[in-house]
Amino acid sequence: IDNRTTADTVARSSAQLLHLPFAERDVFIDHLENGKFIRGQLRLLIKRARHQGYALGIAHPHAITYNILAEMLPELKQAVALVPASTVVEAEMAAHKAATQAAR
Repeated sequence: IDNRTTADTVARSSAQLLHLPFAERDVFIDHLENGKFIRGQLRLLIKRARHQGYALGIAHPHAITYNILAEMLPELKQAVALVPASTVVEAEMAAHKAATQAAR
C-alpha cells in the first residue's frame, strides 16, 4: 500500500514490474492533528468509498486519531463495510485490470 507521501512515488510501477498486489491510499486521515479536520477526513473517506466502491485511509497512531476513530466507529460501521486492507488491495487490483483491458 502506497501512502503517496511524494508525487515521485514509484510504488505502482515497481509493484507491476514485480507482479505484486498494490493499492494506494485514498485519504490521509490525520496529517493535521485537529479533531474537526480528522472527522472531516473520515467523512471524506466514507464519501470516496461510496463513490468508488472502496476506499483506503491511512493515519498516524496519534491519541487524537484513536479517540476520534473510537467516537466515529458507529457512524463508520453504519455508512460502509469495514474490511481488511487486503480486501481493498484486491478490489483496486481488479478495477485496475478492468480499466487496462477496457483501454485495449
